[in-house]
Amino acid sequence: VGKAIFVEPYPNCKACGEVAGYISPFEVSPGCYKILAEDDDWITGVLTMAVGEKDLLHHHKDHLIYVLEGDGVTIYPGGDESAAMVVPLQVGAGIPAPMSAPPFAKHTLLNSGTVPLKMVFFEAKK
Repeated sequence: VGKAIFVEPYPNCKACGEVAGYISPFEVSPGCYKILAEDDDWITGVLTMAVGEKDLLHHHKDHLIYVLEGDGVTIYPGGDESAAMVVPLQVGAGIPAPMSAPPFAKHTLLNSGTVPLKMVFFEAKK
Protein backbone atom coordinates (compact mmCIF):
# COMPACT_ATOMS: atom_id res chain seq x y z
CA VAL A 1 0.00 0.00 0.00
CA GLY A 2 1.46 3.33 -1.05
CA LYS A 3 1.18 6.55 0.89
CA ALA A 4 1.30 10.12 -0.34
CA ILE A 5 1.67 13.43 1.46
CA PHE A 6 0.20 16.54 -0.14
CA VAL A 7 1.40 19.97 0.94
CA GLU A 8 0.04 23.19 -0.49
CA PRO A 9 -0.35 26.69 0.88
CA TYR A 10 -3.71 28.28 1.48
CA PRO A 11 -4.52 30.83 -1.24
CA ASN A 12 -4.15 33.64 1.32
CA CYS A 13 -0.71 32.53 2.65
CA LYS A 14 1.76 35.36 2.90
CA ALA A 15 5.37 34.96 1.85
CA CYS A 16 7.88 34.54 4.67
CA GLY A 17 10.21 37.11 3.14
CA GLU A 18 13.94 37.37 3.65
CA VAL A 19 15.34 36.41 7.06
CA ALA A 20 18.24 38.60 8.22
CA GLY A 21 21.30 36.47 8.88
CA TYR A 22 19.56 33.31 7.66
CA ILE A 23 21.48 30.15 8.63
CA SER A 24 20.61 27.10 6.51
CA PRO A 25 20.39 23.76 8.33
CA PHE A 26 21.68 22.09 5.15
CA GLU A 27 24.89 24.13 5.37
CA VAL A 28 25.64 24.04 9.10
CA SER A 29 24.55 20.45 9.83
CA PRO A 30 24.97 18.51 6.57
CA GLY A 31 25.34 15.25 8.49
CA CYS A 32 21.74 15.63 9.69
CA TYR A 33 19.98 17.52 6.87
CA LYS A 34 19.71 16.49 3.22
CA ILE A 35 17.80 18.08 0.35
CA LEU A 36 15.48 15.61 -1.37
CA ALA A 37 13.95 18.01 -3.91
CA GLU A 38 13.45 21.72 -4.50
CA ASP A 39 12.00 24.21 -6.90
CA ASP A 40 11.57 27.99 -6.86
CA ASP A 41 8.92 27.86 -4.11
CA TRP A 42 9.59 24.79 -1.93
CA ILE A 43 12.37 22.67 -0.55
CA THR A 44 11.79 19.11 0.61
CA GLY A 45 14.35 17.95 3.13
CA VAL A 46 15.00 15.04 5.43
CA LEU A 47 16.41 15.20 8.94
CA THR A 48 18.09 12.13 10.40
CA MET A 49 19.69 11.97 13.85
CA ALA A 50 21.07 9.25 16.06
CA VAL A 51 19.93 9.16 19.67
CA GLY A 52 21.72 11.97 21.52
CA GLU A 53 22.75 13.79 18.33
CA LYS A 54 22.30 17.56 18.21
CA ASP A 55 22.40 19.94 15.26
CA LEU A 56 23.81 23.46 15.08
CA LEU A 57 21.87 26.72 15.34
CA HIS A 58 19.84 27.37 12.17
CA HIS A 59 16.70 28.96 10.76
CA HIS A 60 13.62 27.68 8.99
CA LYS A 61 10.89 29.43 7.06
CA ASP A 62 7.30 28.17 7.32
CA HIS A 63 7.34 24.40 7.05
CA LEU A 64 5.43 21.20 7.67
CA ILE A 65 7.17 18.26 9.33
CA TYR A 66 6.16 14.61 8.91
CA VAL A 67 7.58 12.12 11.43
CA LEU A 68 8.85 8.91 9.83
CA GLU A 69 10.82 7.59 12.83
CA GLY A 70 11.50 8.83 16.35
CA ASP A 71 9.82 9.28 19.70
CA GLY A 72 11.09 12.56 21.10
CA VAL A 73 13.18 15.68 20.55
CA THR A 74 14.26 18.68 22.55
CA ILE A 75 14.09 22.07 20.84
CA TYR A 76 16.22 24.97 22.06
CA PRO A 77 14.57 28.18 20.76
CA GLY A 78 17.22 30.60 19.55
CA GLY A 79 19.81 28.03 20.65
CA ASP A 80 19.10 28.85 24.32
CA GLU A 81 19.65 25.64 26.29
CA SER A 82 17.94 27.13 29.37
CA ALA A 83 14.70 27.36 27.33
CA ALA A 84 14.60 23.65 26.40
CA MET A 85 11.27 22.37 25.08
CA VAL A 86 10.87 18.57 25.28
CA VAL A 87 8.53 17.37 22.53
CA PRO A 88 7.22 13.79 22.36
CA LEU A 89 6.79 12.52 18.80
CA GLN A 90 4.55 9.94 17.20
CA VAL A 91 5.37 8.22 13.90
CA GLY A 92 2.97 9.45 11.23
CA ALA A 93 2.37 12.81 12.91
CA GLY A 94 2.26 15.96 10.83
CA ILE A 95 3.58 19.04 12.63
CA PRO A 96 2.88 22.53 11.28
CA ALA A 97 5.93 24.70 11.99
CA PRO A 98 5.32 28.37 11.17
CA MET A 99 8.01 31.02 11.60
CA SER A 100 5.60 32.88 13.87
CA ALA A 101 6.00 30.15 16.52
CA PRO A 102 9.32 31.00 18.24
CA PRO A 103 10.79 27.54 18.53
CA PHE A 104 10.51 26.88 14.80
CA ALA A 105 12.08 29.97 13.22
CA LYS A 106 15.56 29.69 14.79
CA HIS A 107 16.71 26.83 17.01
CA THR A 108 18.92 23.87 17.73
CA LEU A 109 17.46 20.39 18.00
CA LEU A 110 18.49 17.33 20.02
CA ASN A 111 17.26 13.80 19.45
CA SER A 112 16.39 13.22 23.10
CA GLY A 113 14.29 10.17 22.26
CA THR A 114 15.14 6.50 22.61
CA VAL A 115 15.34 5.64 18.89
CA PRO A 116 16.90 7.23 15.77
CA LEU A 117 15.02 10.20 14.35
CA LYS A 118 13.89 10.64 10.74
CA MET A 119 11.57 13.42 9.64
CA VAL A 120 10.79 14.77 6.22
CA PHE A 121 9.85 18.44 5.93
CA PHE A 122 8.37 20.71 3.31
CA GLU A 123 9.62 24.28 3.65
CA ALA A 124 8.57 27.46 1.88
CA LYS A 125 11.46 29.23 0.17
CA LYS A 126 9.83 32.65 -0.16
